[in-house]
Amino acid sequence: MVVYTSRIRTDVSPKRAAEPEAEFFERIAGPFWDQVRDVINEWWSHFPDEAQPGLRSRLLDRNSDANVFAALWELYLHEMLLGSGCTVEIEPRIGTSGKNPDFLVTRDGEQFVVEAIWTAQRLGDTVSNTLPPHLTDAIDCVPSPNFFVSYNLDRAGSAAPPQKRLKAGLTRWLASLDPDQVMAGYERKVPLPTHTWQEAG
Repeated sequence: MVVYTSRIRTDVSPKRAAEPEAEFFERIAGPFWDQVRDVINEWWSHFPDEAQPGLRSRLLDRNSDANVFAALWELYLHEMLLGSGCTVEIEPRIGTSGKNPDFLVTRDGEQFVVEAIWTAQRLGDTVSNTLPPHLTDAIDCVPSPNFFVSYNLDRAGSAAPPQKRLKAGLTRWLASLDPDQVMAGYERKVPLPTHTWQEAG
C-alpha cells in the first residue's frame, strides 16, 4: 500500500481555488508532481506500520485541507528527525492530560517530545479580505488572452453573487481594453486599468 498509486496522469491544469488540496495532489500531472508524490510515499513508508493508515487517511482527506497540511508537516518532521539520527516513537502514551504528543524522540540517551502543530492562518493574514473560492475560480475562467487580472475584495455581501454575471461583466470590460494602449500607458507610469464590480451587497 502507498499514499499515491503510480498511474498515468494527464491533467496539468492549475489548482482551482475550490479544489481540495488532496484532490489536487492526486490528479496533477507532470514530472515535478510525480517526484512530490514519490517523496511523500517514501517518507510515509518510514512511519511504523500501525501509524501508516491514519496518516494516509489524513493525507488523502478531501474534506479538510488543514488535515492534509498537518499530516504533511508531521511527515516532514518525522523524516527530519530520522535523518538526524534519532529514533522516533509515534504518539507515545505519556503524561497525565489524556493527550499523547505526536513524537517521543530519542538520541544519545536523551529524550524529548514533539507536538507538530500546523496553523492555516499566518500572522498578519486578513481572512475577511479573501474571495470565496467559487468566485476566484469564476474569475480565473474568464477568457483573457491579453491580460492577467488581479483582484481585491472591498466588502463581502450577505449573499453569494452570481458567477455568470461576474464573468460576463469582466469579459465585457476586458474586451473594451486595447492591450497596446495599456502597455504604452504602463511604460509611461500610467496606472493600470481598474474595474469595480458590485452585486448582492
